[in-house]
Amino acid sequence: GRSTAEPPREPPFNSLWLLDLTVSNARPQPLGVENVLGAFWSPRGDRIAYTTGRSSPGPPGWQANNDLWIARVTASGELVGKRQVLGPIFGGAYGWWGTNYAWSPDGTTIAYAWADEIGIIPLRRARRETLYRFPPYRTYQEWVWVPEPSWSPDGRYLVAVLHDPPTGGLPGGAPVNPEDSPRFGIWVLSTDGEVAARLVEEAGMWALPRWSPERTGPGGEPESLIAFGRALNPYASENSLYAVYVMDRDGSNRRRVYPLEVGTTDEVPLLGPHLPDVAWSPDGSQLVIPDRGDLFLVDLTKQQVWQLTLDGQAQMPRWVGGGE
Repeated sequence: GRSTAEPPREPPFNSLWLLDLTVSNARPQPLGVENVLGAFWSPRGDRIAYTTGRSSPGPPGWQANNDLWIARVTASGELVGKRQVLGPIFGGAYGWWGTNYAWSPDGTTIAYAWADEIGIIPLRRARRETLYRFPPYRTYQEWVWVPEPSWSPDGRYLVAVLHDPPTGGLPGGAPVNPEDSPRFGIWVLSTDGEVAARLVEEAGMWALPRWSPERTGPGGEPESLIAFGRALNPYASENSLYAVYVMDRDGSNRRRVYPLEVGTTDEVPLLGPHLPDVAWSPDGSQLVIPDRGDLFLVDLTKQQVWQLTLDGQAQMPRWVGGGE
């Protein structure tokens, strides 16, 4: 016969905690949310968005729900007003791995990226709006490559690495499966769907472009830059070394900023593999780059680089306050 008993609940594989860095010797505080695959603060720092998954016996150890939740954080560190923006969605190209999200500067929209698609989620409409589709990348391993979008300061554009289709074919004329293409380009997409343009060809899968804050240009006009990596071997970019470049928002005026172009690559080792997430200063004039456990400050105006740490234990830099 049928049983009405509920199946045993799987133990959570993690939980979400909050730590107040403004309080000396603060203790981590549980927020009562389990099985979190990703969580990120709103631009104002008053809300948290997160996505969840379920335990899975096989690699990678989870099955993504590809959902989206938002909750407000009170002054006392409690999570209140929990709201499900998007329900679970399964299937699709490598949907079990999960979704990457990025909050817009004004907090009204969240960008999303799957293994074969990138788009936006206007929070008032609470639905996905596809901006661009591309062939997923077949890694032949137990992980999935997914773009990591970055917003322009005005919230009108996204920049991201996307998987490009192959050019040409195999010896003998046989076509290349699009999922096996080694080509990854840097693309800019407008949130109204009108613009989809490749800024850099064959940048590498870990190029990780990051848009700078807005600053005032020489003529008084607002401007912004894009920092990105470029693979030394773009056709084997998974394990390639990378250098960091900056360019204007339209892809012009590209220049290498780290390592500085002096000597040979043997004298000045490049980053990689896996380009780290660089951190822009609030005024858009400097970058902090983690490299082999230490932090390096790149001043774009002076075209100089300074090493900030020496202990080999630094990673994930973030600017605070006014950036001084």
